[in-house]
Amino acid sequence: PRWHQMALKENRHKCFEDVEGVARDLIRSKLTSREKLACIGGSNGGLLVGNLITRPIGSSLFGAAVCQVPLLDMKRYSQLLAGASWMGEYGNPETSDWKFLRKHSPYHLLRHDILGKPELGDDGVLGQPTVSTDPDWKCPKTLFTTS
Repeated sequence: PRWHQMALKENRHKCFEDVEGVARDLIRSKLTSREKLACIGGSNGGLLVGNLITRPIGSSLFGAAVCQVPLLDMKRYSQLLAGASWMGEYGNPETSDWKFLRKHSPYHLLRHDILGKPELGDDGVLGQPTVSTDPDWKCPKTLFTTS
């Protein structure tokens, strides 16, 4: 479908922004609150949830998140069993596609040495290397595990 085509590769961020917009509207209209709003997703939905909890806006909208069988490391996803077959949707991390893939790779968006602060990479993914993008941003304390 057209809506799916509009969120492929370098436009993948649009699906994260859409969910953030719906969550904001649910909270703004008082249908729910942050504390009662949760997101859940597995596989590609896990990539969505991983981004929602690591992006500054999304992480402030959800009181709980369940991330099942997620794609979190977009640098290495193509090495998974079926990963190579997804490159048409996400892009190839071994090419210049990495420039946009990195922007929605939850594993790379977290600073694992100091969780709670956005990573300011030398490629300017979230801003200038030495300038904070938002000093009030609080990333949830996150533990990614594999089984």
